Amino acid sequence: APSKVMIYGGMRRGGNSYYALNVTNVSSPQLAWQVTGGSGDFVDLGQTWSTPKLARFPTGDGESVPVVIRAQDEKGNAIYVVNADTGELVWSAGSRSGNVVTAVSRMTHSIPGSIAVVDTDSDGVVDHLYFADLGGQLFRADIDGSEARSHSVTLLARLGGSGENHRRFYEQPTVSYVRDG
Repeated sequence: APSKVMIYGGMRRGGNSYYALNVTNVSSPQLAWQVTGGSGDFVDLGQTWSTPKLARFPTGDGESVPVVIRAQDEKGNAIYVVNADTGELVWSAGSRSGNVVTAVSRMTHSIPGSIAVVDTDSDGVVDHLYFADLGGQLFRADIDGSEARSHSVTLLARLGGSGENHRRFYEQPTVSYVRDG
């Protein structure tokens, strides 16, 4: 039997909170943590439409921690990585530099879809995150496993267009790696 069983979820249009429930003892579930937008590390967290993704995130010392990764919607165009056990912020990126760990000026639109989590070397730790926004932009976050932990975000494509050709992404990107040759 597993040593711990957790359930993670958000409120979608009902509000700006994510919850973690410890259901290891199914007869007595307990609230492990709650993250609510509007203050502190999560001031830009809007409605919680994005499905939380469970992964392992590098700590920079050769180790990793379990995390929950999610995008935030309406208020401020950021992504958040929080400790899956405690709910504490591990890393964030967005365009409001005073409220995020990594400032990315191109992250100017809401991100209602989930984030695609990729482990390219199959070591069980996140290497890349892919996400798209309501401006028709596609991004990749490169997760640095070294001690420097200099995670970065790159704009891969601007497909939004304008007028009747304005494209918006409401869903998570699907990622597939292919070896050329």
